Amino acid sequence: MTARDEEIPSLPLHTQRRLLGYLVPLVSIPILIWKAYSISLILSQPSPQLNSPELLNDLVTVSFSLMLLLLIPNHSPLYTNHYWLTPQGLKITRTLKGTKTLPYDTIDRLELYIRDEESPPRKPSNTRGLTSTIYGKPDSSSSTTPTTRPR
Repeated sequence: MTARDEEIPSLPLHTQRRLLGYLVPLVSIPILIWKAYSISLILSQPSPQLNSPELLNDLVTVSFSLMLLLLIPNHSPLYTNHYWLTPQGLKITRTLKGTKTLPYDTIDRLELYIRDEESPPRKPSNTRGLTSTIYGKPDSSSSTTPTTRPR
């Protein structure tokens, strides 16, 4: 990161999502290790029975544990993202997906949230007091001026 990079603060996650982000690996990894050890014990026998119910049960449990460990965090926002404005473009860092830089000329539409601390809370949310302003290329459904919507 160079001296000209500017970090954009991201919104805090809800408590449930942050808790789920911690619990998914804490539950899945011990189950995965325990069942992998159980499978290795079954397969290390002198004549392992490959169609035994214990082995099939352990294989199903390992597959569900891997699915829980890999798919849920990849497809739902459980971890905080980090954003930077750099001279090359918008740099986005996600926990399991890595870092990507979007050049500014490839961004067609931008939705900007401005925090207004004086606005009364409308609903319990982590977006309380934010106003959304949309900038982008005009299309048939939008006007050429930025629109502002309260959240």
